[in-house]
Amino acid sequence: MGASDTETLESNRLRRSQLLAARDRANELPCHEPIELAGRPNVYYELRDYSQPNKLDGSKQARSDVPYLFKSFETGQARPPRPGTKNAQLPRAATIHEYLDWTVTAQGSQALDELVCKQACLHFEHR
Repeated sequence: MGASDTETLESNRLRRSQLLAARDRANELPCHEPIELAGRPNVYYELRDYSQPNKLDGSKQARSDVPYLFKSFETGQARPPRPGTKNAQLPRAATIHEYLDWTVTAQGSQALDELVCKQACLHFEHR
């Protein structure tokens, strides 16, 4: 393993710890409680936690609770290949379906491309 490989591994480790730290702050917020939008007494929102050991369960629950949020982004977009197929093994860009699943289930990134994409989004939000 060369020096650049070691730097990449350390950089990935640092990115993962930054992602986990950002998610920890979100876990402190109260879930399943109606919260009034400031200045709009007739508008409220509720935070939900869809993180589950099986990420498919959390994604399915979120899609059944708020289907309109997913449909507005996913309509007309390519679906990801089915797991276990030849196309699923090939390198490719992540689809909007996968990004939404990662977002609602708070799953940690595993592959380098997921880590880089998620880190770029996280960086953008913190500027």
